[in-house]
Amino acid sequence: MITQLPVLNQLQSHGLIDDLILFDHERYPQFWDVAVDAGQYAWKTGIVNDARVRYGGILVWLDAGDQVTAEFILNIPKIIRQDYHGFWSPKSTSYMGKWTHPGMFKFFGASLKEYKYKSNCNGAAIGFDTTNSTIVNDIIVPWFECGLQKNCIAPPGSSRENHRQDQAVLTYLAYAHGHQCTEHPHNFKLQTHRDTACRASLMELDVQNKLHHPSAIDSPKWERANTIELYHHPEWKYPAERVPVNIRKPNTLLDLK
Repeated sequence: MITQLPVLNQLQSHGLIDDLILFDHERYPQFWDVAVDAGQYAWKTGIVNDARVRYGGILVWLDAGDQVTAEFILNIPKIIRQDYHGFWSPKSTSYMGKWTHPGMFKFFGASLKEYKYKSNCNGAAIGFDTTNSTIVNDIIVPWFECGLQKNCIAPPGSSRENHRQDQAVLTYLAYAHGHQCTEHPHNFKLQTHRDTACRASLMELDVQNKLHHPSAIDSPKWERANTIELYHHPEWKYPAERVPVNIRKPNTLLDLK
């Protein structure tokens, strides 16, 4: 069994994680299972909403592949609250017309023509001012509510070839309420999608004796077979002492196709 739990524990013990919250899969729809179509990325909406309720204040979502700078961390609260009036996200590749399935527009009763040439927001980097009730009511809560419904966040006929699930819905809600996503991440001293360079960066730190262990480089590469195993063993998502009593078991079997 390959698991990242020891890595998370190590990061926390070295003071690199202040608060580690266990995601409660049992509270949410079964289609959020990351082992099946990456859970349609709907879990992101739940994590953000949960963090809003739990912490409040300025809330920033960053994908694990993002690389930040001190300048970004110091400036982002002001950027979100003042410069961007409570909602911030740099632009992503292409336009809504390419990465938003028509079924999502239909769900919201919106016109594809009105939005098709608007630049996509970036699902890898999002900022909210949760003290701003307008942002909460116009974007965060509707995003979460959409994430709870598969027909909304991943309408029939959609896939990663024509739709960007969480990002598509977020972009629609942003533009529908007067926000824009037009700046490149670099303008905020932020790099996104650095996943491909992650292993090389960790190995470089290891050579310099600056890497804590266990680390991701200590485990073999995650393969499709591992995803299948995870699907059939949902208890592996939890530390042994915190596996829910009522944990859901998969209804169908997955194969390696």
